[in-house]
Amino acid sequence: LAMVISGPKEPSLEQLNHYLEPMCTKLHMTYKGLTMHIYGFHLPQHVHGCVLCENSDIPATQKLTEAAGHSYKKHPCNYCVILLTDLNIDTVYNIVIMRNN
Repeated sequence: LAMVISGPKEPSLEQLNHYLEPMCTKLHMTYKGLTMHIYGFHLPQHVHGCVLCENSDIPATQKLTEAAGHSYKKHPCNYCVILLTDLNIDTVYNIVIMRNN
């Protein structure tokens, strides 16, 4: 949750832009990249980030993020190599190997 805009009426476009400007500035800075400490690395790493805003059902969301569907027995995550059939195994969450594609 980034913010809550209170009040009985909807803000005008100018007022809404005034509320959103600080958050947009921070998101733009993250998109351009910044250096930060990451768990597991001794030196600070250069990272980028972005926000995906979408509204859809679960199958469409999984297609959009290139994740496998709920009945698919391959990779439910588009970042790691965990198999859907292995999600009940504790050791599978010690992720070391990430996907290349």
